[in-house]
Amino acid sequence: MWRIANIDTTCQLWFSDGQPVQAIRGGNGVSSRLIVADQGFLDLTELQLGGLIFLDVNSSWVVNWPGKVIKYEISPTGPSAVNFPLELSLKLPGDGTFTAGLVPNPSVKAPVSGGMCSI
Repeated sequence: MWRIANIDTTCQLWFSDGQPVQAIRGGNGVSSRLIVADQGFLDLTELQLGGLIFLDVNSSWVVNWPGKVIKYEISPTGPSAVNFPLELSLKLPGDGTFTAGLVPNPSVKAPVSGGMCSI
């Protein structure tokens, strides 16, 4: 599971599912579409492989590497359940590009990686 925790934009945003932008979404293989007014959209798809959680954001991967960034572990109670959602940070400057990354846990000082692509 994941959610958008931080957004830096002046663009109007909404998800195609009608839920609030900051709602928890995802699950293994689940896609969500974020519409960016007058720009286009971002497709976000969660994949869980071997205890790692990957978030595909328009074919740019935001990856949680345990021990390097933030340790988000898949819960043993089910294949699509996690202990808490990935926290995503998005920057949408309004020029058709975006930057995405994970919001670091306050107790972790490691840098967070993301992607930059056109919408």
